[in-house]
Amino acid sequence: MKINKAHDLASWRFSPLDQILPDANFWINVFGPAATCAQPIRRVRAYSAAFREMLKSKASLFIDVLVLSEFVNTMARQEFNANFLQSYGGKGFKGFRNSTDFHPTAKMIARESRKILNCCKRLDHSFSEWDVPQLLADFEKGGEDFNDQLIVEISKKYSLTILTDDGDMTKGGVNVITANARLLQACPS
Repeated sequence: MKINKAHDLASWRFSPLDQILPDANFWINVFGPAATCAQPIRRVRAYSAAFREMLKSKASLFIDVLVLSEFVNTMARQEFNANFLQSYGGKGFKGFRNSTDFHPTAKMIARESRKILNCCKRLDHSFSEWDVPQLLADFEKGGEDFNDQLIVEISKKYSLTILTDDGDMTKGGVNVITANARLLQACPS
């Protein structure tokens, strides 16, 4: 499988010609509460600045249901782990999600998700067109994140550049923009 080409976010100049698919970790850095995002503050600054630049330059931003789902679920899980893990014990995450304690978290996540939807064009999923048996064969060899594989397929279908902080987003033969030094080193452009 081809290696992705990683471009350094620090030197990328966004333009109206850019067609960008930010992944969930980008959105978590931009819209996630600093207390629960568990990211170094420099990443939050870098991706927030990139978001402002994309809007200012009128780059086209896209969102897929996989990315939005991962954002929503990760934000909920991070809030649970950061603030409610001890108090829900055996009831766990589902107990939290079904409680009134979850309401403020759900409202916050819905509010931030609406912000994402308001600045992105929604993509239709092309699951029926993909070679899923091959994706699963690659997955079962180990070292692959299935959602990342699907995001790469979305990128290929729509000729999008992925904006990510995921150091494992190395395979697929697509362009990625990142502030992650490990990804830049693994996938030179």
